[in-house]
Amino acid sequence: KHPGVTNGFLQNTNNDLALIYNDQSILENFHISESFRVIFKEKGCNIFDKLSAEQVKIIRKRIIGCILATDMARHFEIMTSLQNIISTHEIVKGKNAEKIINKKTPLTDFESKQFILNACLHAADIGNPARIFPASEEWSNRVMEEFWRQGDFEKKNKLPVSYLCDRLAVNVPGSQVGFISGFTIPIFEKLSQIMPALTPLLQFSIKSEEEWKKRQQALISPKQPTFCLLYTS
Repeated sequence: KHPGVTNGFLQNTNNDLALIYNDQSILENFHISESFRVIFKEKGCNIFDKLSAEQVKIIRKRIIGCILATDMARHFEIMTSLQNIISTHEIVKGKNAEKIINKKTPLTDFESKQFILNACLHAADIGNPARIFPASEEWSNRVMEEFWRQGDFEKKNKLPVSYLCDRLAVNVPGSQVGFISGFTIPIFEKLSQIMPALTPLLQFSIKSEEEWKKRQQALISPKQPTFCLLYTS
């Protein structure tokens, strides 16, 4: 049921989902609501039916927090908090990482754990470049096509074309380099300081950036002679 458009588009078009969720993390709230509707209302789908009411309450709170954290509007808030945690506890390559969990009260224990869960799911959500490049490239192209379909609709209906949604204007390699260097690499740099086991994801992200840079360079390099294009096609 995902509409295949951005939160901004839903808000700008006064879509029913934007009205239901008051323009706040529209798709994220929709995903949460629909997921729990299926779990609790569809026959045979209640994966929590063996748990106590209190356990379900805690799990539901955890899941809601994690999914809301995937809203890109919260990215820099999460990054700032990660940096503050790393600096405050002097965390380097996993050393002192245990200090992140504040066990002073049940509430601080819950919230400090919740933040790490939120940051990890957010990283996973923007972590496509952390795959092996052929898989990452495939999904990048699929995402761009989804953006472009939104842009086509916006043009057809004389709406402002959203960022990255104009298929005739977007430099795909350049946009990927910008996203990876500005979002994916920084979050995995911070998370791998806390959890060194995540370092391979940082390394894959760096490799993806390098591959997209090669494609970006190919776009601005002088064109090959025609005979070379024929030979290599």
